[in-house]
Amino acid sequence: MLAGQMELYLSELIPKEVALKRLQYEKPNNQICILNQAVIDRYLHFVEAVVIRKEDGNG
Repeated sequence: MLAGQMELYLSELIPKEVALKRLQYEKPNNQICILNQAVIDRYLHFVEAVVIRKEDGNG
């Protein structure tokens, strides 16, 4: 679990090398974290919304 490995590393319970070795087997989840509101305001713009409906499985 990605969050678990990061917590262990940040709590200094495992060294960086161990955390990186474990993280190489994690499935990517394609998330990003932007820590600066100015960057968001300048570069992130809404383009469109798409409604996705769950299939009912009857066909």
